[in-house]
Amino acid sequence: RAAVAHDKIDFLFTNPGNYVELEALYGISALATVKTLRANKPSTSLSAAIFTRTDRTDIKTLEDLKGKTFIAVSRDAFGGFQMAWWELKNHGVNPFRDFARLQFGDWPCEDTVYAVLDGQADAGTTCVDTLEHMADAHKIDLRAFRILNPKTDPDFPFLHSTRLYPEWPWAKLRHTNPALAKRVAMELFALPPTDPAAIAAHDVGWTVAADYQPVHEIFKELRLGPYKDIGKTSLRMIVHQYWSWILCGLMVTVLVMLAIAYMLYLNKRLKQSTLSLAHELAQRHRMETVLNISEEALRELHKITSAQNMGFDDKIQALLSMGCEKFGLPMGILARVITEDYHVVAAVGPASAMKGKKFSVCDTYCSIALQSQDPVGFENASTSEWNVHPAHGSSKLEAYLGIAIIVDSAIYGTLNFSSLQPRSVLFTATDKEILKLMAQWVAGEIQRKNTIEEKSQHLARLAHVSRLSTMGEMATSLAHELNQPLAAIVNYAHGCVRRLRANGVDNPGELLKAMTLVVTQAERAGEIIRRIRNFVANTQPQREPIDINQVVQEAVTLIALEAHENGVTMQLEPSPSLPSVLADMIQIEQVILNLLRNGIEAMDSTATQQRELVIKTSMPASDVIEVAVADAGHGFSADLAERIFDPFFTTKKHGVSMGMGLSISRSIIEAHGGRLWATLNRHWGATFRFVLPVDGGTRL
Repeated sequence: RAAVAHDKIDFLFTNPGNYVELEALYGISALATVKTLRANKPSTSLSAAIFTRTDRTDIKTLEDLKGKTFIAVSRDAFGGFQMAWWELKNHGVNPFRDFARLQFGDWPCEDTVYAVLDGQADAGTTCVDTLEHMADAHKIDLRAFRILNPKTDPDFPFLHSTRLYPEWPWAKLRHTNPALAKRVAMELFALPPTDPAAIAAHDVGWTVAADYQPVHEIFKELRLGPYKDIGKTSLRMIVHQYWSWILCGLMVTVLVMLAIAYMLYLNKRLKQSTLSLAHELAQRHRMETVLNISEEALRELHKITSAQNMGFDDKIQALLSMGCEKFGLPMGILARVITEDYHVVAAVGPASAMKGKKFSVCDTYCSIALQSQDPVGFENASTSEWNVHPAHGSSKLEAYLGIAIIVDSAIYGTLNFSSLQPRSVLFTATDKEILKLMAQWVAGEIQRKNTIEEKSQHLARLAHVSRLSTMGEMATSLAHELNQPLAAIVNYAHGCVRRLRANGVDNPGELLKAMTLVVTQAERAGEIIRRIRNFVANTQPQREPIDINQVVQEAVTLIALEAHENGVTMQLEPSPSLPSVLADMIQIEQVILNLLRNGIEAMDSTATQQRELVIKTSMPASDVIEVAVADAGHGFSADLAERIFDPFFTTKKHGVSMGMGLSISRSIIEAHGGRLWATLNRHWGATFRFVLPVDGGTRL
């Protein structure tokens, strides 16, 4: 743990229990899972055996161990105790309370077997194939032992009492170079069983990293490792629950810190999105390589999930239709479970009419699927124990196959298929594996969709903070611009009052002209206030067809006085009859205004007669519109062409700059499907350009 914490190593090969703890604490990630040769068959699974002597007729089940003595290797041994601990707990046996004595014998595991054989303990547990190895070495007679809670698996021919868990993983640390990690993983996958390295390591190769979620479940249930403090109240929980009150109290004094926090949080979400996408790619790879699964169904599933021209809802509908055809059930449903309510999110077949409806989850078969880690299915409810379930009386469903959807380690809902008629053939293991793959993909898509929506919301809030900051910097210029019409209104009004006092209403024409000027100046002031209010409004991003020339004109009008005060001439060269773009008008205006202000500030040391800012709109290709802002300022060195868009990077030599404007502007443009970049002009200054995809509507 110390080596991982201080980044002293790049890769790690360890047991599953150690891995999940280091994964939670230090963010290590599995690249591959070792394949061990057992009984001349490659295996990627671990298990444990709970055993007693055959002549102990008083011990036949795990429950019979209460009041008996029990021996294991070590409390911290995953295979030597923790697997058995979880199995005992699920059978109502607490090893630390219900045993007459619980002792740990330490390594090797053979000492545990001898202790039970010699009567030093009534029962014990040991890791996979220890008993078989000792029998093969003629150290014990297997007939002298009875396995408690025996389990069978055709691909795991060893005596075991617990569920199967993944073998030891090969993992990389967070600082490990991704390219190096990829090369190492490829070399591990390519390693043949006959290679000297494989022989020396006592394995037969490597496979794609297994799912270590079952190990997380053990640690969470037993309060081990990263889950030892679960359920306890902490300062972090209190802050999380009352963050809004704390934020309100500190808003005025930590505005800059809030902007930085948003940026750091956004970067964290982007890293999490990258890890999520990498996990999704690994899942799809495992989906394509699962053995003994219907090849036709896998091809169809892959075709749907990888379709680039289909949205999330269309993929769900296609997935449900494929499942109905594959499983021979006419109704397919994706449901969201919120507290005790069952919401139908998507449905096909006769169940289509239920889309958007809500039921009590207790009245559905999904109440059982939510409690299971594996698919739940039956072919004929009337002739089985399922006929007493409330759902049978209300829905009359005879055949059902469903599974829980887990998103971010929490239950989202269920994916299920059903029929009012009994199914003539039994569900196969292949059917359940396909349903598992479908559920894993649906969970991944939902998680990815949630991440994208959260990232978009954070970008909108960060952009609003930036607009407020920009408006604060422009406050002096805007106040001066508002003072002009307000002063004119006061002067015209005073003139009208003096004339009324001096001459009465003998000449109403002159008063009418003066009052008309008052109205004109008032409307001018109102228009300035409207622009400011629209620009700083904290509204949800709303994309609609907009005229890019109009947006440019709004931004130029808003900054015109600041440009004049700095001796800058603005030259607007709009291209006529441009098609509309689908965008949020306020955010695009924010980008343009930021580029204009940067251009003005870049020319503060330029000769007054050369201070010219040129703004052009054009259509360089049939599918994009370009906006270019060219200044005659000091420019930047060629090696800074990309760094100027980094957060907190600035080339300004005077004043206070957070260096966030260009970074936020690029994020806004990329979120609209466009691109923002900068180039040096031929003689002096720089040009900033961005392109946006056309909406495909009519030209404006």
